[in-house]
Amino acid sequence: MTQSNPSRELPALLEDREAYLERLQAIVPSDLTGTTATANPIAAAAALTLMYTGAIDGQNPVRPLALMRMNEEIAAHRTDDERRAYYAASRSSRGSRAIDDLCAEWGVGSHAWYQTNSREGVRDETFHRWEENGVLLWDRSVPTTSSVGRYSLVGEFAKLLSPVLQGEQLSAEIAEWQSANLTPTGRMRALTRADRAKAGAMVTVTLPGGASRVLNAGSETLAAFLELGAPKIMGDPAVVFISQSGEPVNIVDERLLTTLHLDLKKLGKLPDCLIVDVLSDRFWFVEVVDSDGPVHDERKKAFLAWAVSSGIAQDKCSFLTVFQSRAHSPAKKALPQLALNSTAWYADEPGGILTWSDIGS
Repeated sequence: MTQSNPSRELPALLEDREAYLERLQAIVPSDLTGTTATANPIAAAAALTLMYTGAIDGQNPVRPLALMRMNEEIAAHRTDDERRAYYAASRSSRGSRAIDDLCAEWGVGSHAWYQTNSREGVRDETFHRWEENGVLLWDRSVPTTSSVGRYSLVGEFAKLLSPVLQGEQLSAEIAEWQSANLTPTGRMRALTRADRAKAGAMVTVTLPGGASRVLNAGSETLAAFLELGAPKIMGDPAVVFISQSGEPVNIVDERLLTTLHLDLKKLGKLPDCLIVDVLSDRFWFVEVVDSDGPVHDERKKAFLAWAVSSGIAQDKCSFLTVFQSRAHSPAKKALPQLALNSTAWYADEPGGILTWSDIGS
């Protein structure tokens, strides 16, 4: 379980992002971890951000936004009060706007080292590899869309990022940490810890047809739709695929897609779920606003183009956005964006469906 502790003492910092890159290359180099994702520039930016905010051993955990918005001007504001202010802004429900306001207050540029849409690369590459090698703690009880952070450094690793450690002492402590973590036993220990955390946070759903599937933490809204919504809306629903962070396509779904001759590489950005109503021969493209935006006009256009290229008739395609509740603020924000001739379903009102259609249709 992670928690915010604004009053805790913050760790000393290395000089800049390049210094963190150099330190990571000494501790978790690619020749020992088998991947460049553990010690590349974006990993260095992540290490700086985690140390800057004091995200260590489950305390002051960060979300990817804190990393995505970091830059050299923000990192130069190093008093504890300034660092706590940045951490608070990164956790705000106002998201990037809170960081923009803080940058304006400090008189610094709000440009970022990385684009916000790079967060999947950080999460799915660097953070996964760090977790495997005993570098990172990942609280999977926190949904990916939450403003609450999920990520913090393991304390023993964070100690190696101290500017106090230099020369022979640094080399000796790195060697000791590597012998404990970058070995089969060390990696097994890290993987076991991660597996236990995952198991405690996962959501088990019964799919239409009776099969079970384990979904990521925070997937309760999608699970509700699959169990309560799809069977009411469709005559005989069958899941073609479910897309999740860290698992764009499940291996079971991949086999089915191959059998159906459906190539997702042509689709680009995947919907959260694709369901076929076997009774009506209709394909339903489903987006869950908990994880991404609704089915808007551009998304609908992309889905239709893929369907036609895959031999699916346009008039056999339907589009549905799933929300937690009509009272949920993301639902209110997304409603004006819904594509024409699409529908919406609300988990707290499973017996109804909202239709936005062309009068002439």
